Amino acid sequence: MGSRLVLFLILFLIAISNTDTVEFHWFVNQSLTLPLNILLLVAFLLGLMIAAFVLFPRKRRG
Repeated sequence: MGSRLVLFLILFLIAISNTDTVEFHWFVNQSLTLPLNILLLVAFLLGLMIAAFVLFPRKRRG
């Protein structure tokens, strides 16, 4: 339990310290400017969703 708390605190401190804004280019002439920690959180959540769809496919009826 203690090691999980230490790991969480270390990752939390890293997330707090990475608040600089970055420019994210997502189409040819379009970009977003947002904090780095938000961009990393979104990328992590998208990865979790993709992994969940791949590893746990829905059962087909019929």
